[in-house]
Amino acid sequence: MVPGIDHLESRQLLSAATPAATSTNFSVASTPSAPGVELTATAAIADNDIWAVGGLTAEHFNGKSWSIVPTPAVTGVGPTADVDGSLFGVAAAASNDVWAVGSQPGNQNPTFGEQLIEHWNGTAWSVVTSPEVQGDNLRGVTVVSSNNVWAVGSLGNGRGGNLIEHFDGKVWSAVSAPSLSSRDALLGISGTSGNDIWTV
Repeated sequence: MVPGIDHLESRQLLSAATPAATSTNFSVASTPSAPGVELTATAAIADNDIWAVGGLTAEHFNGKSWSIVPTPAVTGVGPTADVDGSLFGVAAAASNDVWAVGSQPGNQNPTFGEQLIEHWNGTAWSVVTSPEVQGDNLRGVTVVSSNNVWAVGSLGNGRGGNLIEHFDGKVWSAVSAPSLSSRDALLGISGTSGNDIWTV
């Protein structure tokens, strides 16, 4: 998996790495206009199959150009953009197996919302059932294999602390996570195998 490029305005430009003989150079690639959307994560499957997410926007690169791919419209009544729904992380196992995580409005808690998990099956994005804890949000996701996916974020509703979830190929479940304080929040995760996962 290629490391993400964080916090780029999709209405502006996206940077793309190109190899050179002695160094790595970055060039500027045009992206579709999505006013107010901040792209926060990328996932590369191949040089002609790359995803970027931010807000409720998913963008795809086919090797020639970027385009916006519709995601389920999750809009809310909360006072912040996060509560209105936002994708923060994306990771991929294959062209037809891509995961994105973030936050969405919560039925019982419109002020803080709840976690959001979406899946791309090669044709369309759909919302996937997750352990529904009001106020929680997910910020990062990594794919070890199609039946070994991890996501991280923070606990909400005043509880505070780290949130870790795991997908076993069938369902998502919460995993015990150590926390140093109630202000902890995990923002990124990556791994090389099922027993070598790192989160920050």
